Amino acid sequence: MSKKAYTSKHDFVEAFSLKIEELGHQRIYGQILGWLLICDPPHQSFPDLMENLQISKASVSNVTRLLLGQGLIEKVRIKGERQIYFKLKEGSLVEFMEKQLRLTSELESITKKGLQ
Repeated sequence: MSKKAYTSKHDFVEAFSLKIEELGHQRIYGQILGWLLICDPPHQSFPDLMENLQISKASVSNVTRLLLGQGLIEKVRIKGERQIYFKLKEGSLVEFMEKQLRLTSELESITKKGLQ
């Protein structure tokens, strides 16, 4: 893997989403997670996600619902605004990665036992 820095936020999001896709998740799942990891401000609305990631409203709706259900993101309300925003839930990405590592380790153990 190259140690060169990404030239843009979108390059990072693209690389991040491709790795998330390799884990078995939708690419858009990785795009939204990756964007929420680096965006400024750290909370983004439906239109923000649609515009910055060039994805449809339906995709944003479906994936944010999934991410909310998994506890990776949370809704944010800003006083005086009607818009709903989303942001990464603190610590959720580390928990997500730790779970992936745990599952890989458990699968390795099951495989070894099965091959004995």
